[in-house]
Amino acid sequence: MRGLFYLVILPLIAFLSCNTTEPPSNVSISLSVYDASCTEAWIRIQTTNLSFPLNGTLKTNSITSNIKLTNSDTVLHIGSLSPSKQYQFVFNYGIIPSNKISVNTMDTTSHNITWQKFEFGGAIGSWLSDVAIIDENNIWAVGAVYLYDSLGNIDPNVYNAIHWDGNNWTVKRISTLNRGQYDATVLNAIVAFASKDIWVSDGCPIHGDGTNWTLYQLWDMGVLGPNDGSSMCIWGTSSSDIYFAGNRGTMVHYNGINWEKLSSGTNSRIMGIYGSYDDKNNKEQILAVTNGAENQEIFSIDGNNVKNIPIYPIPPFYDFYSIWFSPNHHYYLAGSGIYEKNSLSDSVWRNGPLDITRKEITKIKANRLNDVFAVGAFGEVLHYNGVSWKSYLNESTGIDGSYTSLALKNNLIVIVGEDQNKAIIQIGRR
Repeated sequence: MRGLFYLVILPLIAFLSCNTTEPPSNVSISLSVYDASCTEAWIRIQTTNLSFPLNGTLKTNSITSNIKLTNSDTVLHIGSLSPSKQYQFVFNYGIIPSNKISVNTMDTTSHNITWQKFEFGGAIGSWLSDVAIIDENNIWAVGAVYLYDSLGNIDPNVYNAIHWDGNNWTVKRISTLNRGQYDATVLNAIVAFASKDIWVSDGCPIHGDGTNWTLYQLWDMGVLGPNDGSSMCIWGTSSSDIYFAGNRGTMVHYNGINWEKLSSGTNSRIMGIYGSYDDKNNKEQILAVTNGAENQEIFSIDGNNVKNIPIYPIPPFYDFYSIWFSPNHHYYLAGSGIYEKNSLSDSVWRNGPLDITRKEITKIKANRLNDVFAVGAFGEVLHYNGVSWKSYLNESTGIDGSYTSLALKNNLIVIVGEDQNKAIIQIGRR
């Protein structure tokens, strides 16, 4: 039993002096299912008219554990469960029982994935930085691809996008009007909310419908100043709530009408940003991770407020590029290794048993807690199925270069990167 998460503390009425054999009608203990993974469950315990702290027992099937509650609304984290199994829970405080609940743990996902590799460019160094899946017939990857022209010469004008229509990949140029002229530049990030609602970045945000594109030159607009850096990563829930972050700790938010610069308080490069709905606090939890020369930092973004969350006890000079999490359940931090914790309030980021690779990890994402993928250097691709990790490095994903990002949609996995002057796309199907 580990990881208590405390919610709302409410006024209490003492009950410890009651001598009756029947619990008073104004006293109650209620259990509800908060969430479950393959090997974990989160149980919410809510009480009325009880004094704290109180010691009770939580019975799980045939196992009884002593539990100490310190407030009237608590989420308990229970580990060491088995996949695809039903567990019964009841909490007792003296003669006061809770209701009984059933929790079904998740089944594991399959490690059985078929990979297909595609290569682009090769005239000079080409690479892909990011990818987005709209559906299985509409996939976009961005970066820099250099081709030969019709005369066999290197075309110096970069192609910065590759599109999948369900049958073929097409190399494209996304051009935008910037300071009086149209130009195609290297792209480093993409988020797609719909087929005609796509955001990319070349250091400045660019919005388009797949054909027409508008660049937001944030320096010319007065949103950013001369000491601010370019955007390198994107996250948002919609085009009315989207964040751009990158060099020199620069963060910008767009609400669909106005752009606003956020103060991060760091000069380190923000490598990754991710958010997910936090039903504990009824809002999005948004975290960003930086990679500095000596300090690595995590930032929590709440509206216009940015707060530093120390990373401990990870050694200095480790690199971190990516973060993914399910709020109040599980957090992954990836770079020079993969680290995890159940709650941001936990004091330690754990690495072991995640010392499953010696390759640097550049991106980690998941469909759910039982379907986590990570990619990195030399073609490392890892999958966690809810119980075990598997590496595909020695099967079909190994390359001399590196994978930089991935996108997931159900049983479709798309990975991008570079290998020997070529841009690489790996499609995995399960």
